[in-house]
Amino acid sequence: MAQDEDKAADPDPDVRKASHSSAFGNDELFVEDDLANLQRAFNCEYDEVLSKFLNVLDEPSWYEKEVLVSAMHPILMRLAAQYLVNEKRRGKPLDGVAKFHIRNGAEMYRLNFLADKSRKGMQNSAGMMINYRYEPETIEKNFVFYEANGSIAVKDGVAKWLT
Repeated sequence: MAQDEDKAADPDPDVRKASHSSAFGNDELFVEDDLANLQRAFNCEYDEVLSKFLNVLDEPSWYEKEVLVSAMHPILMRLAAQYLVNEKRRGKPLDGVAKFHIRNGAEMYRLNFLADKSRKGMQNSAGMMINYRYEPETIEKNFVFYEANGSIAVKDGVAKWLT
């Protein structure tokens, strides 16, 4: 079992970029209950929810409003997981830090909601962070699978958010 020091945290799984990627157009990303929660949180019409969602990401202190935090949590977790695992260019992750860790045999271990509330963290990644874990027993296997076919080792802390 890897120790905590074997984990690396990515301060920038760029959720802002993900909101403009094909992940954002994924109908499963926004389930009906989540859309209804956002509609209540934003106090808006149903057809305004997605634009309000994007607009609130421009407000660096949205996390101070509990109603927004609870409404946005599952969506941002799914968006981050989708972006980090599935959004690729030429078979490689779009996120540069993800590409680095995965290429070196790490596994995507856990997503962390509102882990970086700094101005830059909120602006770049809506406060999201990811932990990568380097398991000595699987580093080589992860590297080989990634180089051979672009497969990314994903643990439950990330996989449970994939749609």
